Amino acid sequence: MHMKSNAEPRRPATAGRTREVVAAAALLASTLMAATAAQAGVAVTAAERSIRAATSASTEQTQSTVAPSGLFNESVLSVQLPDTGDVPRASAEQVSDIDAFAFVGFGSSSLRLFNGGVAESSSIFSLSFTLTSGFDFVGSATLAASGNAGSFASLQLERLGANGGIVVQGSESTGAFDYSGTLASGDYNLVAFAGSFSGNSPLNAGDASFAFTLILLDPSPPPAVPEPHSLVLALAGLLGGGLVMRRKRAAAGAACRGVAAVLRS
Repeated sequence: MHMKSNAEPRRPATAGRTREVVAAAALLASTLMAATAAQAGVAVTAAERSIRAATSASTEQTQSTVAPSGLFNESVLSVQLPDTGDVPRASAEQVSDIDAFAFVGFGSSSLRLFNGGVAESSSIFSLSFTLTSGFDFVGSATLAASGNAGSFASLQLERLGANGGIVVQGSESTGAFDYSGTLASGDYNLVAFAGSFSGNSPLNAGDASFAFTLILLDPSPPPAVPEPHSLVLALAGLLGGGLVMRRKRAAAGAACRGVAAVLRS
């Protein structure tokens, strides 16, 4: 004897689960995307360029540019003393370009002595920056000095603080060189210098110059993360496959129950 039930058929709970899984997938994808977003990690805290030219006639010119925000954007400094006559002459110039990940600078100084005398010229580039994460770096420099023995050029990158130390260093004797490595998080100072100084020397000329680049690279780019809609589709596909399997198993179970009912009757 078979009895009919007036109870409403149970609705499959998978529809609600589908919506929940899709929503969870979208939330997970957006969280992963936010977590792997690239962080700048570089802050220029101080930047200064200074050039100076002076002669024995107590004539002096200086120029300096301070950029607390950290950008020079190809501006040029230059001075020259004096421009005529057989008297000591001195000149200096500098061109620099700074952005968040690339530091480029060129500076030069020169002096000429006529009938003795004293002259002095210098060009100094100074940059302080802070890294909140590690970065690889690459760069190159050319340092040169000639003529008067008082002429020299130098470049130095130093990490400050308790774990500090010299990272890159060179002088006119180094000449042209390349450098690369990894900078840990911390505070750094980069200084380039070109200077010519002379007293009553038999040499009547002195020249010095620096040119450098320092480029910061992210050492560990974040792994590729599926776009949110791709992740949602993939999870929805897996869920859909599960629904198909459940329906097949339900159909097979119904068929078995039907056969069993026939055998009992």
